[in-house]
Amino acid sequence: MLGDIVVRLYDETPIHRDNFLKLVKEGYYDGDGQYTVFGEVEEGLDVVEMIQGTATGRADRPVDDIEMRMIAIE
Repeated sequence: MLGDIVVRLYDETPIHRDNFLKLVKEGYYDGDGQYTVFGEVEEGLDVVEMIQGTATGRADRPVDDIEMRMIAIE
């Protein structure tokens, strides 16, 4: 594990926020190359930068799996 990331989701977009949380719980974003932006990284940007520096192969996918074991959503 590279580290922890804390994400703050915006209350100003409750429908988007709640849909994002639903999709996270369903595993929609687990390694399928999809992403979306509904907030910002409050802590753990160093982890994001480490992920950004990870070696990639075909289709710009990481050569080694990156596993997030804990995600704190406030």
